[in-house]
Amino acid sequence: MKRKIQQTIGIVGIPLLLIFGTVVTYLLAKGYRINIASGEIERTGVISVKTSPRKATIYLDEGMIGRSPRAIAGVSEGAHTVRLEKTGYQPWSTEIFVEAEQLIPLEIPLFLIQPTTFPIFPDITSDLNTSYSIVSSFSDPGNMIYTFCAIATTTIQASTNTTSDSTLPQEELPVPLTTRTLQIWTYPSDRRFWELSVQPRLITEFSERDLGTDLSSAIPTFDMSISPNGQQILATITTGDTQHVYILNSEVLNNKPEDITVLSSSVELQPTWSQDSVNIIFSRNGELRTYDTNTATQSVISEKNEETGFVWTTTTAGQIFFLEKTLDMSHIIRTNSDGSAQTTVLDFAQKDTSRVLFEPSSPDTTNGTEISPTDLNEILTDITEIVVTPEDEQIILLTPTGIVLYTLDGIETEVYEAHNPSFLSFSPEGSMFLYSDNGNTLKHFCYSAEDTDPLHSVGVSELLILADNADYHQFSWHPSGKTVLYSYSVGGEDAFHINAVDIDNTQIFTISETYTEPVFSIDSSGKYIISHCGEDICTVTFQE
Repeated sequence: MKRKIQQTIGIVGIPLLLIFGTVVTYLLAKGYRINIASGEIERTGVISVKTSPRKATIYLDEGMIGRSPRAIAGVSEGAHTVRLEKTGYQPWSTEIFVEAEQLIPLEIPLFLIQPTTFPIFPDITSDLNTSYSIVSSFSDPGNMIYTFCAIATTTIQASTNTTSDSTLPQEELPVPLTTRTLQIWTYPSDRRFWELSVQPRLITEFSERDLGTDLSSAIPTFDMSISPNGQQILATITTGDTQHVYILNSEVLNNKPEDITVLSSSVELQPTWSQDSVNIIFSRNGELRTYDTNTATQSVISEKNEETGFVWTTTTAGQIFFLEKTLDMSHIIRTNSDGSAQTTVLDFAQKDTSRVLFEPSSPDTTNGTEISPTDLNEILTDITEIVVTPEDEQIILLTPTGIVLYTLDGIETEVYEAHNPSFLSFSPEGSMFLYSDNGNTLKHFCYSAEDTDPLHSVGVSELLILADNADYHQFSWHPSGKTVLYSYSVGGEDAFHINAVDIDNTQIFTISETYTEPVFSIDSSGKYIISHCGEDICTVTFQE
């Protein structure tokens, strides 16, 4: 009898034990925790922490957890503080709210307390026969091509047939020959090792005859922009009333530039690259035009609107979107780069505005107020900018009073209050963009968020209040998409500063205090920037 009871317990107990173990394992895997003291099952979440560089010390609610990378399981529901520290780096901290069965990913770039500076041109500028006046134009993160202009002055002692020049009177000594050239250099970084190449490369130079000017008395002004694919450079060189425009191959040394100066005649809009790196977009004689760099042909896209001027944008697929206004209607037209296949994408007078969502930022307006069709039409009366998202899925319109979003099929519409917004740039992953609001606030707008992302939701967030006594010059995303670097000067001073601001907790980090120009570029590795340091151009490493 006793044996039968034991057998029965074994037959019944083992499966029950397996079921219990499975349930416990499932609950623990889902983030639940068993409180042994109370005997209750507590709902918990998980925090995953990754840092660049690795091995930062992680503190959760002032208790040390370990070093990154690390997944912290069994974190109770509610508000928690996460702090990261690493020797030689500026500390980072944030407050997060954990929900049950939720994974919160933290991927944080850390910044050195004392960045290291390395000059790019030390060997070239040490040449006693050459003096340089350096200006620069940088590519966007990821291209890793940097361009520099320099005026090189070389003095050569003229030769004579006389055995000894010392026997000649001073007035008969040969006059030294001085030549000046305008040089354009590139400085690529090494994609394989994510380190800087050791030497800048001279890709072309112009003589005074080429430019039709005396470089000793008239210093040219430069405007250089690199094509999005980093393979071509559009260089505009202006001296007095004379302007020259060239296209250069950034990957070929000592190459002969293509002179497209004819495009600059009567230009009303500064020539810029299309996103597909094929066309140069400019305006001439009241027309928006494109210049195809492959075929050397021009195409007319649109005529200038006297009310709006030229309002347009391009896409990575090579298409152009532009604004066209008639008597009482506004249209967004999509066309190919040669002006063909023009299609009306948005016609505001025919839009259904019943699904408009308005989320005002000013405290005197009630959140969730619905905008009537009349109100929306008033907002769309004065469109200042058109932006198409990187995936070509949404159109963003900026007006003096709001930011309006449309899908390309025009089904959904969202409106956010704004005050003279100005678009800056998309984040690296393409889910949000930066813009300045009313010239005194930096904001980021998340227009695409995954349902599983606990840190971001669709909408506008304030990132930085711009100081009244400061002049801000450049805002650039860090390749991680977690911080934004910006340059500024205070009170009209000559020195420029570069800081970084975290998009999630708005914490500010110091990058450098001693720049002589506000322009900088972030390498795609996210470890250093290139900018002006004194009379040279330097790399500044803020992450090892």
